[in-house]
Amino acid sequence: MERKDLMVSMVRNISDRLNAIAPFSATCLTLINESLDADKTKDAIDNIFSEKAATNYTTLLTRIHNLTEDENKYELDNALIYLEGMADPAHETLVKPLIYFKKNECLVMTTSLLFEKCNTTAGIEDNVFIAIENIYLSVKDDPVSLNSFLSNIENKNDYGYIVLTNNNANDAWNLYGYACLCHINEEKFEIPVELTYPANTKFHNSAIVYDSDVPYIQYFDVFNVMNESKHTQDVLGRYLRMYQILEYFAFRIHLVTIANVSIRNSAFVRTTIKEAHRSVNNEEDEFLKMFVQLFPGVTSVGKLDDSSITPYNNFLDKNYGIKVGDPHCVRKVGRILYKLRNSIVHNKATELHFTYGNVDEYRDGIGLIRLVTNKMEEEIVKLINDPNRNELKFARSTMPLY
Repeated sequence: MERKDLMVSMVRNISDRLNAIAPFSATCLTLINESLDADKTKDAIDNIFSEKAATNYTTLLTRIHNLTEDENKYELDNALIYLEGMADPAHETLVKPLIYFKKNECLVMTTSLLFEKCNTTAGIEDNVFIAIENIYLSVKDDPVSLNSFLSNIENKNDYGYIVLTNNNANDAWNLYGYACLCHINEEKFEIPVELTYPANTKFHNSAIVYDSDVPYIQYFDVFNVMNESKHTQDVLGRYLRMYQILEYFAFRIHLVTIANVSIRNSAFVRTTIKEAHRSVNNEEDEFLKMFVQLFPGVTSVGKLDDSSITPYNNFLDKNYGIKVGDPHCVRKVGRILYKLRNSIVHNKATELHFTYGNVDEYRDGIGLIRLVTNKMEEEIVKLINDPNRNELKFARSTMPLY
């Protein structure tokens, strides 16, 4: 079948659908049908637009209208077996939006993507249009499947997916999983808009004033991570870079303590052994100890004070067991930072895990991630640029052994 024949059929079904929703005038309907009977798809669409210029089908009809003569001669593949499914948001993960097409074998498309592409003024990309025509080819002779397909253009369904397959496996959900694997291998899922982060956002909004008593050359390890964070385009990655700096501080404190003791006296050995024992605390305790020591004023008004954290109390209680009644102190803020880090880094069944594909599970906490990222980046720069803070400063650049 040539594409032009399929387009005549698709436009006719869309016209019938629009007429059922809100009838065309008798004259307009006659002109539409006469055009389609004569295979004049463009004329039919022009007549549709004369009375219904803005519908759920406007973008799709425009794409069909703009097909060239050569494009309309394209020979279509054979119809595949049509399946559809609905993920249970309580038990199954639906990565969206998704489209994957393996010629003559498999096509998977989420209904959310179908709706979004047909209801935008940006136009329909070639790969999406090819998917739509293949789906239509497979449903056009089945009234139930055709109705479902058109309904998904008219109404957004965040948990539905459409599968075309050349076998009778009838396992749409597993084929959806296969499509996710293939898509991730060949393409990428876009960053959800809720997680986007301006890549070049400053760490410190005010001017950084030079102070000759600050040993800036000691912090290139920090500067490197700051630079990496400026290339990050999502808030999860930006948060993680900020946390990496804090984690580095936690162990640098021990190194500074050791390095600042004279290596030529017995105190060096005692200090080294003592710091080694101190640093074998569990990871969370080590982080919290550092955080309390380096950021004693972080709960001050205008920083991460109680009022700024309050909107996220339910999220913190539900997911991390950090209670509303817990005293708001520096250690509590440190616990919040540590728990958020685990949700980004870990992928344990016992913990909430943040990914692009499950934003709905932590949507209430995204504002918190942004808040602590912004405030702690500011605090990091202030700490480094404070000439009176010596916890991270090396007293010398070398350690003579004899």
